[in-house]
Order: sequence, then structure tokens, then C-alpha cells
Amino acid sequence: MEIIIEKACDEDYKIADEFLTLLIQDERKYDETIDSTFVVEDFYCHIKDDNKKCLLMAKDGDKRVGFIYGYLQPLDGKKENIAQIDALYVDEHYRHLGIGQKLISEFSNWAKEQNANKIEINVMEQNIGARKLYYKVGFKDKRRTLIWNIK
Repeated sequence: MEIIIEKACDEDYKIADEFLTLLIQDERKYDETIDSTFVVEDFYCHIKDDNKKCLLMAKDGDKRVGFIYGYLQPLDGKKENIAQIDALYVDEHYRHLGIGQKLISEFSNWAKEQNANKIEINVMEQNIGARKLYYKVGFKDKRRTLIWNIK
């Protein structure tokens, strides 16, 4: 098995939508408010000509086995250019093989080319596996989101 990370092409956008649907459904383990019937459609096809956004696919031969999507944040009063990872998903049969690290590394290369100084990612507190991956590649805790259920 040789995993290759490549910039998404036209045929990858529908697969990325499917992966994002799987990612959202997977996050239901950590957030019961996620709609179990939600399906992502035509989300990624609109980004192909936007150089401030990056969609990369992990491929094992012709099979797509994961993806990462992120973008450059608008500066809005910040002194640094920050790239935001919005979604990262690896097929459950391909996890723990270093594919997530490869995807993050290639996204990091793209972010550097865009003159980003930092990369941010949001992760569910209870998603220990994802957090371990992010810590392993160098992410550090910066802020915490608190939620108060009032009903």
C-alpha cells in the first residue's frame, strides 16, 4: 500500500462530500444534537477555483481513503495569517497508518505557501483519537469552548 496525497480534482468533490457526511455522522458519538439524517451535497464543488481554500485527497491506488479541507482565515484584526483545518477524515479501515499525519503535513505545506504563520483546528473534547493525532504532529491547546445547555 502506497498512500499518495494529492490536490483534489473534479471527480474528488463528490467523494469529499461523502467523507464529510461520514465525519459528521461519526461526531454524533460526541454531540447528540447532530442530525442523523444529514447528508452533505455539493459543498466542495464550489471551492475548486478558490486559492484561499485547500482540499487534499489521500489515495491508495485509485481508491480515495481520506481527505483534509481547510482555508486561510480572514485577518480581521489579527497580525498573523492563520490557516484553519475545517475537516479531516480517514476511512476507518485505513486509520492508524499515518495517513492523517500525511494529510496534515501536506496541508501545512500549502499553508506555508500561502504565507500562513499558524494552523488552527477545532476538535471535539471527547474525541481522544483525533486529539492524540493533533498533539503528535505539534498542535497545542490554545483556547477552550464552553457550552451551557439551558433547556
